Amino acid sequence: MTGRNRSDIRAGLRVAVVLKEDQRTGYRTEGIVQDILTNSPTHPHGIKVRLESGAVGRVQEILSDPSPRRPAPSIPAPAPDIVALSSREVYRNRWMRVREDAVRRSDGSEGIYGVVEKKDFATVVPLSPEGLTLVEQYRYTVGARFWEFPQGSKEEGAYTPEELARAELEEETGLQAGVIEEIAELFTAYGFSDQRYRVFLATDLAPGTRNLDPEEQDLVSKTFPVAEVERMILSGEIRDAATVAAFGLLRMRGRL
Repeated sequence: MTGRNRSDIRAGLRVAVVLKEDQRTGYRTEGIVQDILTNSPTHPHGIKVRLESGAVGRVQEILSDPSPRRPAPSIPAPAPDIVALSSREVYRNRWMRVREDAVRRSDGSEGIYGVVEKKDFATVVPLSPEGLTLVEQYRYTVGARFWEFPQGSKEEGAYTPEELARAELEEETGLQAGVIEEIAELFTAYGFSDQRYRVFLATDLAPGTRNLDPEEQDLVSKTFPVAEVERMILSGEIRDAATVAAFGLLRMRGRL
């Protein structure tokens, strides 16, 4: 059969058919397909059809398509449960933007929603034969120092997620990763923020150049055995959600 694939044959096509099983000696006629009698694309003599004229034969060639298939209608996306009616900026600095949205819920009631917009960041898990490298710094919002994995974002410049992870690792620990692997993408706190972060596993570590931001001058780094990091998480000594999530993901995947 020539013209198209056998699987394209359907009612409405103009085809040439052979009225005998032997396509070399059979009588050829043309017409519009009314019914498909045998729908076997692998049949050695083609698909058997009935034409609108009443003739029955095996399709030899597809000639034209007077009634082309129409594209399937698109299925509209489901309506969101909460719709923004208006939005206003409440506050902005170099690290974040805060907005307040007037919203309508699915039951028709209206209210407001406060949203914190922040750049996405990277959390890096530096793994070496000695263990995991953590950093400790003072977290002003909760008034205490905590150990966590190196993490951060850049307010200026364009970085791919991997470039950001490599930059944050070297900036905070002075380590460079020979191999860096993205493990997951998570939301920080989607109850009030659209910020996401990617978790990276960094291995094949080598000394680089530490270059702390002014806000990080009190930051220190140290390498701990994996079992000790797990103990610190379970005891509550490590309380950073991104660090706990990254450790748990890698543990469950058998990477730690």
